[in-house]
Amino acid sequence: MKKLKILLIADPNSAHTIRWAKGLTLKGIDVSIFGIPKLENNFYDDFPSIKISTLNIDDKIFSKPDGAFSKMIYLKAYPQLKKFIKQIKPDILHAYYASSNGLIGALSNFHPFAISVWGSDIFEFPKKSFLHKKTLEFSLSRADKIFSTSTPLAEETKKYTKKAIEVVPFGIDLKKFSPLKVKNIFPEKDFVIGTIKKLEEIYGIDVLIRAFSLVKEKFPNLSLKLLIVGKGNQEEELKKLVNDLNLSESTFFSGFIKPEEIPIYHNMLDIAVFPSLHESFGVAVIEAMACEKPIIVTNTVGFTQIITHEKTGLIVETNNINQLAEAIVLLIKDEYLRNYLAMEAKKEVHNRFDENKIIEEIIASYYFMINKHNSVN
Repeated sequence: MKKLKILLIADPNSAHTIRWAKGLTLKGIDVSIFGIPKLENNFYDDFPSIKISTLNIDDKIFSKPDGAFSKMIYLKAYPQLKKFIKQIKPDILHAYYASSNGLIGALSNFHPFAISVWGSDIFEFPKKSFLHKKTLEFSLSRADKIFSTSTPLAEETKKYTKKAIEVVPFGIDLKKFSPLKVKNIFPEKDFVIGTIKKLEEIYGIDVLIRAFSLVKEKFPNLSLKLLIVGKGNQEEELKKLVNDLNLSESTFFSGFIKPEEIPIYHNMLDIAVFPSLHESFGVAVIEAMACEKPIIVTNTVGFTQIITHEKTGLIVETNNINQLAEAIVLLIKDEYLRNYLAMEAKKEVHNRFDENKIIEEIIASYYFMINKHNSVN
């Protein structure tokens, strides 16, 4: 039987792209990736069959709103994508992120063509201007299939298309994300609170730092540590805040970590906190849940689709430093509650977010798209 060939238009450095590409490959799919930013690391060395083509744009330029895209990056991407399509002859083109990669895919005029909406491409991009809105509508109009990671995101996407939207959440590898004994960077006596997110304003890490400062005041005799995992544009600003609050000796910034190291860092935490100002889903949350950690999240639509308050985690208001601090204090004091939330969270992930089952759903949708396309043509 001929192997199904999928060409993903996606950021090859994204943990989501890496996860999907490898997961599909393990299911016997021939996977290729086309992206704009250059590949920053040897993420795919263990999967040499995955073919990658990029514009080799530096990620710092790529991520600036006045950078690469304002210089008509799409015009550079279009001919290279067409050439790559001709080279690998995919059965399906699948763009991850509607507003950028979706536009490149739409311009290629390749079918069957799928788009996965991920969050800011729907919640933020079309609100920037009339042109942004029309660009998104154009991309979605060319898609034969639209996937969304959550129901709230699907509902928002319906403002820009009349097409049906299939909700397929992100999943995780439950063999990799589980409670593990790891080589800890903290002494056993330390009680570690932390987060694993990009260091960007939208993720509210400054709120966590300020809340942690309040918590430390309440427990002067407890060895509390704050672990902040990830890199991003706010790194220096957040480090200055830590210094200004006299938290430097209690706070550890990991910087960039490899995807395979993520479960290790989750398992260093006693409490996992995700204080985002906005989220459409929250993969890091389900990763921490699978590692059997007590979770605190904010009441954004993405998180409330995952967490049930006082059953699988605690939910606090966005940007509410005092409420977040109170939730952390509660979990520090109540070991029974910590263990209960952690165990229920793990059960929830196993029931709803098993990557293996979700990838099988995606593959079934791919075959449906191909059959539909062939019947029409």
